[in-house]
Amino acid sequence: MNANPNLESGSNAENGLLLATLQDLVSKHGSLRLLAALPRALLGRGNSPRLSDRQLSNHLRRDIGLNDHKNAPKTWEHYR
Repeated sequence: MNANPNLESGSNAENGLLLATLQDLVSKHGSLRLLAALPRALLGRGNSPRLSDRQLSNHLRRDIGLNDHKNAPKTWEHYR
């Protein structure tokens, strides 16, 4: 569904958008499935490690708009 509901501007606009999004999710997946997915969404990824920008190769850093890093990890050239 690509249509956006016409929401009034102001403090109720965010609540209206949230309500519209929840209604779309319930209509697509059902309320029981949505409630089953809620704890996983609230708990998130837990303690799994996250990748920092210093762990990216210079190639990836340039792709996402960051400057090159002098101590970037070695890429395939390291294994030549």
